[in-house]
Amino acid sequence: GERPMYIVGRNERCDLVLANLCVSRTHAAVVHHASGDVYVTDLGSAHGTFVGNERLEPHVPTLARKGTLIKFGTPLAQFLLLSTPRMDDVLREVQSAGT
Repeated sequence: GERPMYIVGRNERCDLVLANLCVSRTHAAVVHHASGDVYVTDLGSAHGTFVGNERLEPHVPTLARKGTLIKFGTPLAQFLLLSTPRMDDVLREVQSAGT
């Protein structure tokens, strides 16, 4: 179902679990605003969260538009932002060449 926020990280309790050492245990939050916009917030991760090519300031919500590439700590953890507030519809994993 729809939820206002999803936590991304290595911790098994996260909504989206990424088993990669470049991803922090609680790495980032993907938040759905009532306006329909989606914001990504880095939660103080060691290797950063990127919206497009911009590294996010920790704990500062950043607007992410539909079709934006989001990276969690490493180019191996890349996701394409989609439009709906369902976790399986919000982020689509981008497969790296050769993996």
